[in-house]
Amino acid sequence: MVYKILWISVIGGILNLDFRAMGQFMFYRPFVAGAIIGLTLGDIQTGVFVGIMVELIWISNISMGVAIPWNIGAIGVMSVGLVFLSGEFSGEAVVLSIALAIPFGWLFKKVDIWWRHKNKFCNRWIEQWIEKDKLYRIFLLNWAVILAIFLSSFLFYFVSFLFAIRILVGSLKIMSFPFKKGLRLAYELLPFLGFAMAWNAFALKSVMPGRKK
Repeated sequence: MVYKILWISVIGGILNLDFRAMGQFMFYRPFVAGAIIGLTLGDIQTGVFVGIMVELIWISNISMGVAIPWNIGAIGVMSVGLVFLSGEFSGEAVVLSIALAIPFGWLFKKVDIWWRHKNKFCNRWIEQWIEKDKLYRIFLLNWAVILAIFLSSFLFYFVSFLFAIRILVGSLKIMSFPFKKGLRLAYELLPFLGFAMAWNAFALKSVMPGRKK
């Protein structure tokens, strides 16, 4: 299990670079993250399904300008990762994994904001290096920041998985039958919830361009 946690954490750290440091090519979105994790762990179908569910539910969660929403990429990686780590590919495991991943998406946002505040201190160094014509230091600083973002993301996922998987496995073991039945029903309703959220985001008159409110 530790090997899987390490591997998923590495993937999560790399994907977070797309969100924070390198281009935003949308590789961090849950659908893509789920496919990558599923492919590397030998079950792309489960990874894609869980990723799509998270994607649809939080499809309107997009970072714009200075607004920093909950990190949907972290929710996707945590959700998919927990399902695989549980070893139980059931509806109950999927629903609980998504539910457990939500607080970590909020926590990841806080870490992201902390990092952004720390970045402003780099501006002073950059200004001094430009004045002294030491541009090579800016190049080195860029790679140092990228490495720091990756390592912090990797450690975040690694510690979070160690903590969350214990809760997930323990909950699945002690769960009563009525509760499992309720989670199973929630699992069956997940696609409807996802499409409803997508419809709410794109099909309402208030957000469709060219349509009257």
